[in-house]
Formats: sequence, C-alpha cells, structure tokens
Amino acid sequence: MFTGIIEGLGTVIEKRPSGGGMVFCLEAGFDLIDPEEGESIAVNGACLTARDIKGRRFLADVS
Repeated sequence: MFTGIIEGLGTVIEKRPSGGGMVFCLEAGFDLIDPEEGESIAVNGACLTARDIKGRRFLADVS
C-alpha cells in the first residue's frame, strides 16, 4: 500500500467556522519555498488551496 511521500510536518494553529465549512490556519514545520496564493499544498493526502501566506503560516478553506 502506498502511503505517500512525507516532506515535512506542520501544525493546525487555528480552526474557525466559515459559511458551510471551516478555515484552517496551518503552520509548516519548514520554510515554504516561494509560496504563491492559490497554490495547492497536500495535507494528509488532501490538496488545500493556500491563501493569506505569511512566512510558514497560511490559511485554507475546507468544506
């Protein structure tokens, strides 16, 4: 069974309701290399669209 390639670990800093879903604030345990708004970052196998990127932290909408 393929379990994925883990390049680093991160932490859920905050989660809050938003519309019909949630907004997560995530912090990578490593420097993000040239991150851009709208890029996908895999989290536990789910691709999340990064927004409001500040250093190692970013927000992602989850529904």
